[in-house]
Amino acid sequence: MTQPTSRPSASTSAKRTHPLPIPPRVHALRAQPRTPVQYTDRIAILQFLSRPVPALSHLLPLFLSLGINNQARLDSMAEWPRVEVEKFIAKLVNANKLDAFEGKVIEMTLSGLLIEEPV
Repeated sequence: MTQPTSRPSASTSAKRTHPLPIPPRVHALRAQPRTPVQYTDRIAILQFLSRPVPALSHLLPLFLSLGINNQARLDSMAEWPRVEVEKFIAKLVNANKLDAFEGKVIEMTLSGLLIEEPV
């Protein structure tokens, strides 16, 4: 029969030092805040999202979180090969960031295929 091992007393364990430093709090590991997006840049994205019918202005936070935060980035994305835009949108649809319809509207708006009705 084995004898139970004795536990160190509170005074003994208090004298021990931890061999490694205590890690920083979890909040210190979070990503640092990005540079705030300028108001005029937000307007450019909002105008783009408001062009199609139905408007997709509710997707502004998603676009900003993806780094699509100014007119230059929208223009750059519009110049991507169509297959790259489709892959990018498909990832967002698969991640439930937007639905398939919204994805298609964005693709069409980017490629200039969305036909706007005359007013």
